[in-house]
Amino acid sequence: MTIENARTADVRPEEARDPRTRLAREKFFTLRPKPLEHWIWRRRVPGAAERVFWFHWTEGARSGDWCSQFALHFVAQQCAVDTSTVTRAYQVLKRLGLIRRTDPGRDAANPFEQATFITEVLLPAELLEELPCFPNRPRLTASVSPAVAAPVSAPPAVAPKPPHPHDHMDLKQRRARLLALAAALSTTERDRWHKALYGAATQLEFDSDTTVPAEIQAEIQQFLATREPPKPASAAPAPRTATPSGPRRLSVFDVARLRRELQKTSGTNGADELARQVLWAIEEGSLQQFGAAHAINIALKKVREGQWTRPNRMPPNWVRRVNAGA
Repeated sequence: MTIENARTADVRPEEARDPRTRLAREKFFTLRPKPLEHWIWRRRVPGAAERVFWFHWTEGARSGDWCSQFALHFVAQQCAVDTSTVTRAYQVLKRLGLIRRTDPGRDAANPFEQATFITEVLLPAELLEELPCFPNRPRLTASVSPAVAAPVSAPPAVAPKPPHPHDHMDLKQRRARLLALAAALSTTERDRWHKALYGAATQLEFDSDTTVPAEIQAEIQQFLATREPPKPASAAPAPRTATPSGPRRLSVFDVARLRRELQKTSGTNGADELARQVLWAIEEGSLQQFGAAHAINIALKKVREGQWTRPNRMPPNWVRRVNAGA
């Protein structure tokens, strides 16, 4: 590397010409969580097994479900080891609880060959207990400049309420006093009084020829002005119905388990068509109302008892790859 690409003393090369900067900005790279990496280091996992684990970690993170489906020779080629080393690495990783491998059964394209295993990366229970002890990354918060921030207006001044005329009374005396106030009103005034009590009115309109004394009028107006208005009765919330955002899709592990059980029950020849029908019934048909595991068990029971029939309204050309990898 020439002096132009070194950063010593006062020599500061241009960022665009520095190959390290270009490598970090333009090429692909992997992200390894520090807690998990330190846990693997403390267990002194062999280097080959660590390569295999981080390969499946990267591919599982890319697929979004932490599962991947690759042949042994491809994993060996990507990790620069031989296939026997990959097999031993799987044994070490399964013993540490870092991966789980599932057999999806026979290959749909070639019934005489075994399908590729599905590998899921896991987090050991010991690491899950230690996670709260590790520091979190700082979150970026949007800072608002004081010059740009909108001026905060002072809240409007609230006029103080007059004192309640019945504060010195207990509950029984207050009820008796309200009955006495209602008895002093006329029929029309009493109707308006009842509406004011059950509503949010803050004053009462008296008749033009009212006979209510002035002190009782003042007490009624003061009572209505200082009381807390009744809270409106909230309507019962409508039952929320779960509206799925899209058709349900079984995970690769559920599909692999379903296909393996169907092969045991009906043989290799009829497993493809049965799996297609069961998948449609679980994802888009009548079994969609049940959970994934419950729906699979229902379908397998009907197949074992010979009661399974082609789902009603199933499109004749509906196709979904049963052995699709993650």
